[in-house]
Amino acid sequence: MVAGLTACGVIVAAISTASDLTQAFRMGYLTLTSPLAIFLSQAAGTALGCVISPVIFRAFQNGGDGITAKSYRGIDILGVSHHGLPRHSVLLCELAFSLALALGVLREASSRRRWRIHRYIPSTAAMAVAFFVSPKVSIGMFTGSMATYLWGRGDDSGHGARLLSPEVACGLICGDGFGSLLSSMLTQAPICIKFLS
Repeated sequence: MVAGLTACGVIVAAISTASDLTQAFRMGYLTLTSPLAIFLSQAAGTALGCVISPVIFRAFQNGGDGITAKSYRGIDILGVSHHGLPRHSVLLCELAFSLALALGVLREASSRRRWRIHRYIPSTAAMAVAFFVSPKVSIGMFTGSMATYLWGRGDDSGHGARLLSPEVACGLICGDGFGSLLSSMLTQAPICIKFLS
């Protein structure tokens, strides 16, 4: 299950680029722009990112302590203004790290000793997947899991929920897609714009 969730997170992160390209093609269609020009500009932007990111990393790595410290201080000022981190953020990070470590140790120990509580200890790797994907995906997965769990508890025979839950999940995913389609059609009118000199 953890491998499946991790693969899901990686796939969602990887298809975001394809989604951006599709949105660019859509905008190009609305503005009567050449698809080849859009594709070449996206490819050029990706290539520039592949060159600029390592250069910036190398400049941080080889720039000396003074330059690196000043750069990180400038990034910090841009990100969180002059006040620095929130008041108890380091304490919260330490508590979250300690809790994740304790849960991992407890899960491994209960698995090896075959304790009955093992089923109820959450996997920290599976919990971490939620931080790699957008909140929309995490909320949807939580809602779907709760609906399936409650459906299974309320089903007297126990077979209906297990047999029909994949079909219901597909219907909800397709319904969400249709909702996104309708929303995008209502927010962006399907018109063509032509720019003349």
